[in-house]
Amino acid sequence: MKKNKMNLMASRMHDNAAGTDALLEMVRLAAMCEEAELRRRLQGLEGRLAQGETQRLETLRQRLETLARKRVLTDRLAYVQDKRLELDHMQLRLGDVAGRLLSRRRERFSALAASLDAMS
Repeated sequence: MKKNKMNLMASRMHDNAAGTDALLEMVRLAAMCEEAELRRRLQGLEGRLAQGETQRLETLRQRLETLARKRVLTDRLAYVQDKRLELDHMQLRLGDVAGRLLSRRRERFSALAASLDAMS
């Protein structure tokens, strides 16, 4: 009887081992399928990331080229010269406005003086 129990236990262990082996094989297959899917997805992500970074680099390169052509960055005194021209233009405009205002006031003064002379 003891021998029968031992044989039965050994048989069950063998069946369990075979079942475990089959289960492990199924897990390995599932993992391989998941690994293939993960690889495919990672390759897709890698492609999109590379494309995005390429576009970003191109945009930055264009911006750098645009900045490199700016007069202010190529000529140290360009900013000062531009501001000097602005100031000259503003002074001319201010002088014109002041001249017109003075001319109007002189005309008004002359008209008032003529009116005063006419009264006397």
